[in-house]
This record gives sequence, C-alpha cells and structure tokens, in this order.
Amino acid sequence: LARAIGAKSVEPCKAEVAQRHSGYLVGGTSHFGTRKAMPVYYEQSILALPRMLINGGRRGYLVEIDPATCVRLLAARPVECALAE
Repeated sequence: LARAIGAKSVEPCKAEVAQRHSGYLVGGTSHFGTRKAMPVYYEQSILALPRMLINGGRRGYLVEIDPATCVRLLAARPVECALAE
C-alpha cells in the first residue's frame, strides 16, 4: 500500500488513535460516519466482486454492499496491492 500511494511506510495506528479519529471502537470501525475525514483506498480487484461485506459500525455487524457503490460514496482511491497468482 505504501508503494501504491507514494508513502514511505504504512502501518496500523494504535487502538486509541483509531477510536479518537473514527469515533468507533476497534473491532467496529466503519468507513462511513467517521469523526475525522480520512482517505480510503481500495484494492482495485474488488470491483469485480458482485457484493462485499464491510463493518457496519459495531462489533459483529456487517453490511453487504456493491463494491462500486461503496467506492463512489467514500470517494475511495484505487490501488493495486494484491499479489499476482
């Protein structure tokens, strides 16, 4: 991901930082409705999927959504990170 977005490195943030920026408890973090605007990146191959599941804002709550709709609503940016088979 770092290489794809031109960053030196990318690593997960600490749980308390994720909660402060997103407003969600870790394990229930959603892409939607975050306290702070954050960039969203997606592996471009997900657009070939008919549906995908994303976290719905609380632990154990998943939402099924069309990948193209999710990308459009989040103004997500494509990256190519998947390993070639």
